[in-house]
Amino acid sequence: MSMPADRQTGEGTDGAIWLAALVLGLFALHFWWLEVVAEDAYITFRFAQNVADGHGFVWNVGEPPVEGYTNFLWLLICAGVIALGLDVTVFSQVAGFVLALGTLALVYRWARTGFGLAPLHALIPCLLLAAAGPFATWAGSGMETTFFGFLLTLGCWLFTLALMRGGRGWWSVWALVMVLCSMTRPEGVMVFCLLSGLVVLARLPSIGRAVAELALPWGFYLLLFGAYFAWRYDYFGWPLPNTFYAKTGGGADQAVRGVKHAIWFYLFFVVPVGLAFLPVLHRLRLPGLPPLAEGRGGWIAANAPWIVPFAVVSVYSAYIAVVGGDYMAMFRFFAPLTPMVYLLLGGAVAALWPARPGLFAPVGLATAVIALLIQSTPLEAKIFPRMYQNHGTWRGVETERWHADRLAVIGRYFASISPSPEASLATGGIGVIGHIVDMKVMGLHGLVDTHIAHKDYAPGELGSGLPGHERGDLDYIFSKRPTYFMYSRRLTKEVFGEEPKPLPAEAQAIVDAEYELVSVQLEDPANGEAGYFTYWEHRP
Repeated sequence: MSMPADRQTGEGTDGAIWLAALVLGLFALHFWWLEVVAEDAYITFRFAQNVADGHGFVWNVGEPPVEGYTNFLWLLICAGVIALGLDVTVFSQVAGFVLALGTLALVYRWARTGFGLAPLHALIPCLLLAAAGPFATWAGSGMETTFFGFLLTLGCWLFTLALMRGGRGWWSVWALVMVLCSMTRPEGVMVFCLLSGLVVLARLPSIGRAVAELALPWGFYLLLFGAYFAWRYDYFGWPLPNTFYAKTGGGADQAVRGVKHAIWFYLFFVVPVGLAFLPVLHRLRLPGLPPLAEGRGGWIAANAPWIVPFAVVSVYSAYIAVVGGDYMAMFRFFAPLTPMVYLLLGGAVAALWPARPGLFAPVGLATAVIALLIQSTPLEAKIFPRMYQNHGTWRGVETERWHADRLAVIGRYFASISPSPEASLATGGIGVIGHIVDMKVMGLHGLVDTHIAHKDYAPGELGSGLPGHERGDLDYIFSKRPTYFMYSRRLTKEVFGEEPKPLPAEAQAIVDAEYELVSVQLEDPANGEAGYFTYWEHRP
């Protein structure tokens, strides 16, 4: 499905400049429209603050280390920013925007060089990516998502070049980028193994050739990442981050939930691109297509620009399904994949694009872009049902904003009354509050607690609830006598307006003997709400 390297006229070059401006403008507006620092980003910021202050990788100062994050390299960067006295939230959003622009440039380069598309046509994948809600939302989230997506895309592109061109230089640079990718998120290891397997397939029947070609980059990767893995295993005591144990373990039910999550993503963000194909489908003549190119590196190497993103998107999507998907806005787990998703889709559209497209092809592409953008507007709530165990697209962004703003109000309240850093607060939303208060924060769902994360559950107890929020042990939490226990973040019109849910017997006995309800009036101007916030306070 490749095209001649360049059929562009001077007029077409002018068109490419205008389309590039449209892509950049659309992404900038999309980024601004969906901007929200996610609640989970503040978990990283608290860890980063403790690292910058010299306490190590701990959640609560004075407690043992816990790997309550999955973004080591991003955390280190944030710690450096804090150590320099800069605002880490501002930095994270600016960096996300710049990295997203870098990713768009990578996609353009891939389409231009790898697919052999003319400048105007190579911008089609970029246009689709700029219109994708997951890409824009998580670029401004303060999280590592866009950083990881940039490294993932860069690593796959370098691998493609190395596979097609050979040479130790390309392989070594690829290995280094994959080390960084794997240190940013553990999924980088999976992609490194997948790509290494592709090399072996590409070099068949001579496996020895593949081993000889990759001995140096494999050794380079294993040395650097192996040293990092050995350190973290010794430091934390577990082969995987604590967050992985806290969010998984649901077996078949978890996979079913994950498959539903993946289906929704593809329905919302892949199927609409079919509208761009409709006006150009008549150009697809399967019997008349030229055979896919074969070079001296073999069929896989010759067609690596298409095969590599397809393999990564397929395997990574299956992984997301197996681990049960995610609940956060705009399909957070799929966001790092969107560059390669739209590279494939946009590249396929562009490969069928006529030299003189007339009216229908641009209209089809514009309709696809509008269909994608609908998910970033309140209109999506009027057209589509609420997703299963997921905050949704535009509704999810609004939900994330509501929770971040509300937890900031509550965090500032507790910061104002906390008697000392030895005071403690147990809560389900640990990010924003943990970033604000100067006291111990206990997470109810195990993200920063190894006991809850590794607790055994009976079959059927995990896998069908809200991802990442199914684990808990209230008897254990109350045995630690938190100073405050936050069972709700709602504001009610009446004092003690929201009754706490029944507790397990041991926890209830402790509460009855040692705790009392406190209700205070708070204002949440960002959400336009005011009322009474109620929680338990320990008073032995």
